[in-house]
Amino acid sequence: MKKIFYSFFATIFSALMLVGCEDVPAPYLNPNSGEGGSEEVTGEYLNETFNSSFGKFEALSAADGGFDWIIKFNCAVGTGYQDGVNKASASYLVSPEMNLGASKGALLQFEYQLGYANNPGNDKVYITDNYTGDPKTTAWTDITGTLETVATWGTWSIYNYNIPAAFIGKSNVRIAFYFDAPETRSKTWEIRNVVVKEGVSPNGDVPNGTVVTEEDGSQEKPFTVTNALIQEAKTGVWVKGYIVGYVYGQKIADGKVFGSDTCTVQTNLLIASTPDEKDYTKCMPVQLPKGDIRTGLNLKDNKGNIRQEVLLLGDLATYYGVPGVKNVTAAVLNGKVVGKDPNAEPAYKKVVAIAEGKYVLGAVKDGATHAVALPLDAAKNYGFLNTTDVTVAGDALTTDVANEFTFTKADGGYTIQDASGRYYYMSGTYDSFQVSASLPAADYVWEVTFNDQGNVLIKNVGKGKTIQFSTKYNSFGAYTDITNVLPILFKK
Repeated sequence: MKKIFYSFFATIFSALMLVGCEDVPAPYLNPNSGEGGSEEVTGEYLNETFNSSFGKFEALSAADGGFDWIIKFNCAVGTGYQDGVNKASASYLVSPEMNLGASKGALLQFEYQLGYANNPGNDKVYITDNYTGDPKTTAWTDITGTLETVATWGTWSIYNYNIPAAFIGKSNVRIAFYFDAPETRSKTWEIRNVVVKEGVSPNGDVPNGTVVTEEDGSQEKPFTVTNALIQEAKTGVWVKGYIVGYVYGQKIADGKVFGSDTCTVQTNLLIASTPDEKDYTKCMPVQLPKGDIRTGLNLKDNKGNIRQEVLLLGDLATYYGVPGVKNVTAAVLNGKVVGKDPNAEPAYKKVVAIAEGKYVLGAVKDGATHAVALPLDAAKNYGFLNTTDVTVAGDALTTDVANEFTFTKADGGYTIQDASGRYYYMSGTYDSFQVSASLPAADYVWEVTFNDQGNVLIKNVGKGKTIQFSTKYNSFGAYTDITNVLPILFKK
């Protein structure tokens, strides 16, 4: 009888499930649409910047009369030397309780600087699942490893450590930072941006850190893939790696392909720090947007790109559920720029009307060759404007943005400032320019008009002198009589 009942119940339940799902469309994602997979986004158990306070951390002394952790320079600072005084000190900085009961793996990350490393003392990273309320009586597990020491302040390292398996699944986990120092000399340990999050480092434990200022995401110091994998989300950074393959399908674990021979995918790449990498957890997927980037980099049409080093300008963001590179706007492959050249000088076009904005001041020297005015050197507060030669084509030229001058409306005309914000004005009987970081008291207003030939007349209202280019001295000055070459204004 029971078997009949269970059979009947199973039949009814199945029917209900079919009816309930009948109007629900099946999920579908084009595996090669370039949008990536749908793997779960992981969460955070702890996130404290120490920018202005300890947050939910507690600074607890372990030495009578000594110094505790303090907040300074937008970070937590542990040192036995404060305000010119050394003291024998010991202090814990204890985190709030974290529930890792449902965790499958968690990662501890923070940025730090450790200075005066030759001085005595200890600096430790601890973890426990049995906090007594007193750090001195708590049984801690040491997960410090070897900390990098700083040669120059401002060089932050990243601590990157997988939470030990013994603490995964526990509901009462805490970490702590500890320092001690003798009375005579002390190290200084600065910590910021402490995060504990679900997931594990694809590169394993790196307790000794990765110096982030050695790779800052600039074109000159791009992130390697190894470093980029442990960065937070960032926009507009450079990443350097080797093209090792691509992803076919919705998940990188199932769809990774190393090589290019059979590639039919145009929308993504896999890059790694070494050209022969075959471990996908040490790779980053790269989204290839439509246009020159996709055309020039994809392995379907460019099979020879495999194992080639590439430099990418884009955003560090989750792609295929893992750290990746998206929104790529430029790339350098085999010494050639693909996409928009970020180093290309901006183009400026000749104008014959004035409005507030940024302009380049030029003058005809010989045919298409023009002299472009350079701002005064930062160390100078007066002088004539030196020049650099450029070629004008179709009433347009290119030059560095540092050569821009900003014209801003003022009573009776305009003020003129260079790219560093200094005001240009005149003083006494000199034909040269004076500069000031703040608005001068007088003779800083310039009247701007144009003649029928398209030249600009920029006259100092107070002194009655007009800016001109001297072919004799190859420089710009302001003169009472118009006997030199009148300039031309160019604007982006």
